[in-house]
Amino acid sequence: MENKQETAKEIERAKDNILRGQDIESAAFLLEKIILEDWTIIGGRINVLKTATIQILDFLKESKNKTILDYLSEIVDLKIELNDREDIIDKMALKIATLNGTDQYCIKSKKKKTCPYKRPTLKKCKECVKKYYKV
Repeated sequence: MENKQETAKEIERAKDNILRGQDIESAAFLLEKIILEDWTIIGGRINVLKTATIQILDFLKESKNKTILDYLSEIVDLKIELNDREDIIDKMALKIATLNGTDQYCIKSKKKKTCPYKRPTLKKCKECVKKYYKV
């Protein structure tokens, strides 16, 4: 019984994911559950099976024209973007930490204009920056 409840929760998460946009893994998961394992999704304004199928077909059409180099290029671009973001966060945290948390740049406490830590460290500042920007 617990396994069915857990699967039902996973199906709901997958359903939410595909309704937000392209999510091939969630679409494939839903197709597997609905078609191969005879799960039924009741209610809702959108036909989840149709939406999942369309997303997978669009992915296949798009993939048909891509080479392995295209995929590698996308992966490299994503890694560069993530590294750039980490570098920016590091620079912001370093700036805040070197100001001893007494400057207006302290993110955690906008109103007080002082850092809640008596002795801010680079690590603490980095955590604040990441929390503030939800990284």
